[in-house]
Amino acid sequence: MMDYLPVELLLRIARYLHHPHCLSLVLTCRRIYHAALPAMYSEVYGRRSFTTAKSLSCFLHTIARKPHLAKSVKILGIDSWDTCDDRAASLDSSNKPCYDEELIGNLVREASGPEEEEEVEMSQWEMSLRNGNPDAWMALLMPLLINLRELHIEYTYSPDYFNKMLIRAAKKEKDKVTSQKLVKAAKKEKELVVPFQKLEEVYVTWADTELGVSSCDLLPYFYFPSMRKLHGESVVERLAIPNHELLDGDEASEGFSSIEEIHLDCSNSSDGMEDWLRCCKALKSFSIEHGGAMVSEESWNSPPFAESLTRHKSTLEFLWLDISDHNDIDEEQWIGSLADYTALRDLHIRYPDLVGMNEEDWEPLHEISDLVPPSLRTLSIAGCGEDILHWLPGQLERLIESRRTPHLVNLDLDGFSIISREGCEPELVRLYDLCEGAGVRLR
Repeated sequence: MMDYLPVELLLRIARYLHHPHCLSLVLTCRRIYHAALPAMYSEVYGRRSFTTAKSLSCFLHTIARKPHLAKSVKILGIDSWDTCDDRAASLDSSNKPCYDEELIGNLVREASGPEEEEEVEMSQWEMSLRNGNPDAWMALLMPLLINLRELHIEYTYSPDYFNKMLIRAAKKEKDKVTSQKLVKAAKKEKELVVPFQKLEEVYVTWADTELGVSSCDLLPYFYFPSMRKLHGESVVERLAIPNHELLDGDEASEGFSSIEEIHLDCSNSSDGMEDWLRCCKALKSFSIEHGGAMVSEESWNSPPFAESLTRHKSTLEFLWLDISDHNDIDEEQWIGSLADYTALRDLHIRYPDLVGMNEEDWEPLHEISDLVPPSLRTLSIAGCGEDILHWLPGQLERLIESRRTPHLVNLDLDGFSIISREGCEPELVRLYDLCEGAGVRLR
C-alpha cells in the first residue's frame, strides 16, 4: 500500500517519525528510500560516539558525495569533541577515519586561507585529518551544511580548527556585504560561497564543570545574516583584542547583527558583554545569570551594563540580570535608571542593582518609581530577603500609588512565598492590598 502513496505524503509521514522509525520506513523499499531519506537528515543529533574522527569522516563523505542530503540538514546537535591528533587511533583499522584523497583534498583547498598561506595550511590540515583529529573533521564538515538553521553545540577546550573555520566564514560574510572587498576576497575564479547563511539559532553549552566558553569564540555568530537567537551556558566574557580578525579594517563596528535574543545561563561578564551588545542593531531580549567562581574569577559587575545596554533602550523588551549566589552582594552595584527604556515589558533584577545601595548604612539610593519605564508589565525583584524588608515594601507601594506603570500586571518578589493576604509577611500586607486594588498580581 505504501508503494502507491504520493512522494509528498511520504515526506510528511517521515517528518513525524523519530529516527529509528524513520530508518525502518526508509529501508522498506527503494522508492521510499529515495523519497524519505532526506527527512532522516533534517535533524542530526551527534552524541559523544558521533564526534570521533571515524564517525565524522563517514558523515562528511556521505553528505559531500550526496549534496541533497547536506542540504536536508536543518538542525544539528553536537556533543564535545577531541581537539588533538590521535596518531595511534588512525593506525587502528577499526578507528581509522575514511579518507578519499581527491574529495578531501578539494574540500581542504576550498576551505583554506589566503593563497600565500594555503599550501602550509593545507598540509597541516590534511595531516590532522589523517591523524584522526575530530576538530579538523568538524571544521571541514560544518560549511557543507548550507541550509542549517539551528545549532546545538557543546564546546570543548582549544577547538582551533573549528574556531578558525567560524572566523573565516564570518569574514566571508563581511566581504560579501562589503562590495568593494568582494573582488579581493574572491581571488580564485569561482563564486564566493558563504556558509551559515540560514543559521538562525545557536545554543552553546560547555563540556566541563569548571571554566567556560570564551565570548570571543562566539563572536563570529553575530556576523551571519539570519541569526536571531544566541543562548549560552558557562560563557566567560573576554574582551576582543584590538587586532581581532573580525574587528579590524574600516567596517562599522556596531549595529550590524540581526541577533535579537541573547540568553546566558551560569555565565560571567566583566564589561557588560560590550563586544556582543555593540554588534546588535535591535536587541529585544537579554538575560544573564552570573555563574560565580566555578566559571571564572570575575565577580558580578552590573554597572557596565548601563552603557552596553543603553544603545538598545528603544527596542529591548525583556531584561533579566541575576546571580546564582544572592549572599554575594556588592554595595556598589547599580545599573542606572531604566526609565527611558521605552519598549521594556519584563524586568527581572536584584534590588541592589535596581536602586543602588549606600555603602555605609546599606540603604537604597534611589526610588524604584523613578527608575522603571511606563511600558513595564512584569517587575521581578530577585533575591529578596529580610534585610530589605525595611525599604522594599514602601518603595513598591509608592510605585503602585504613583501610577507611573499603568501596564503593570505582575509584581514578583523572589524569595517571599506570597500565596494569600494572610500568608504575607506583615510588612507586605499593605502592598498586597494596593496591588489587588490596582489589578496587579503580587507573587
